Amino acid sequence: MRKMITKPLNKILFLILAVSFCLNAYGFDEETIKNSQLAVKMADNAISYYNQHGFKKTVAKINNNEPPFKVNEYTYTTLMNDHGIMLAHPAKPYLRNVNLLKFYHTDPQGKKFIEKILYVAKKGGGWVHYHYRKPESKNHRKTHSKYIHPRILYIKPIPGTHLFFTVGFLTTAIH
Repeated sequence: MRKMITKPLNKILFLILAVSFCLNAYGFDEETIKNSQLAVKMADNAISYYNQHGFKKTVAKINNNEPPFKVNEYTYTTLMNDHGIMLAHPAKPYLRNVNLLKFYHTDPQGKKFIEKILYVAKKGGGWVHYHYRKPESKNHRKTHSKYIHPRILYIKPIPGTHLFFTVGFLTTAIH
């Protein structure tokens, strides 16, 4: 029994250490590394919650802004399908059940980030970075650099489904 528990823990520990090493190699700051580790942990916890409670309860918990799916206003878990439909979002109710391929064509820097997210999800998960316009910038020009922030997104597919979780956070490490 002990061996069965140790194997998954070793895999998680290895993944966290690998993420830390890769991020250090690219020169990311300590806060970005810490947030990346948190994103991996939140995605793993989301998979566990989904496996224990199912689709409906997971969607409700995410949409209700409840822990463990939301840390703060910029670090949270979402649930999407591989067609680009946002199924659950704690911070932006207006995005729920919306096909993001039609809603967002590009980020403020011109990157087709939704297409990239779907590509990474279909390939088994990973990381996407893009630029994010903070909500408080709604009354300002979309491209004003004061309101545009780099965002890193971790994507983790739910095995055996066409669904995946994303966990994102703002960073200063990408320009």
